[in-house]
Amino acid sequence: MNTKKMLLCSLGYLILLLGCSKANDNRSSSNEDEVDLNFPAQSEKYGKAVAKEMRGIVTNLNEIGYDFSNVKFNAEAKNKFYLDVYAASPTVIRTKGKAANIETFMETISENKSILTETQIEFVERIINEFGKSKTIKDLEQTVLTINKDIYASVPSIQQERIFNVAAVLYYGVKELDVLERQGLFTQKSIGGIIIPRLKSGPDSEDGESIGGWCRKFLASGWAIAVGEPTPAGEIVMAVATVVISGILLYEVITCKSTSDTGTGGGNPFQTYCQSRYLTCTSIIYNGCSICLQFCLVQGYWPPFSTHKCN
Repeated sequence: MNTKKMLLCSLGYLILLLGCSKANDNRSSSNEDEVDLNFPAQSEKYGKAVAKEMRGIVTNLNEIGYDFSNVKFNAEAKNKFYLDVYAASPTVIRTKGKAANIETFMETISENKSILTETQIEFVERIINEFGKSKTIKDLEQTVLTINKDIYASVPSIQQERIFNVAAVLYYGVKELDVLERQGLFTQKSIGGIIIPRLKSGPDSEDGESIGGWCRKFLASGWAIAVGEPTPAGEIVMAVATVVISGILLYEVITCKSTSDTGTGGGNPFQTYCQSRYLTCTSIIYNGCSICLQFCLVQGYWPPFSTHKCN
């Protein structure tokens, strides 16, 4: 082989390597090798669809120089963020469908809660609580494996789907959020208007599998998944479900740090959630709902029926 051919081959090989490297840098967590977590096929599909939708939304927002630091914990900022999410949604752009009304969807959560059984409620609370404690992806996988095993073992089959949906969406959503953060896609503007990456605040573990530094309290999104359409089948239903849940999950994560500090003027970040649970609460003991409300305001989640006797 002459020198010219060798140079051309080398150049081609280099381009191929660079192309592969770039593709790998832009990978979604759903494309990585995965552990078999024993999700039902429909729940796994739902979880991956939400993760894919979140990636598309964040990518499209980055392309227009979106400043995530402007997303605040108040009604006006939340409504604007949901509109921005809708406008950036790949599914909405592709289908040109009717806008997913996130606010209306959220308002029905306390009403639809009555469709959940005590067992379902306890599992949803457990998922929300234990997912928030996971420090690494391996921790998260083990949590999912344990919870899924318990769902199969102790929940009637007719009640399982909604619980699996919560676990699947939050699992694939957390993994996707971690990849997005590592790639620097949650951006904010500096004082000079220059776009800079919003780096995570938590340190990496030695094997690089620690979950990012953002908060993980999935109160609103967990309940929205649980009381939403149990089987998001068909393009229209799936489009609405994935856009709504993506918007709620992204908003919770982005604003979580500012709401965790109750001394910054935001008040108790759990107040709206806890009050909505209190309004539809029933209890078999005297003053049980008031006790559960106080527990919720302090702990950030509604107590299980097994310990506090309130729904």
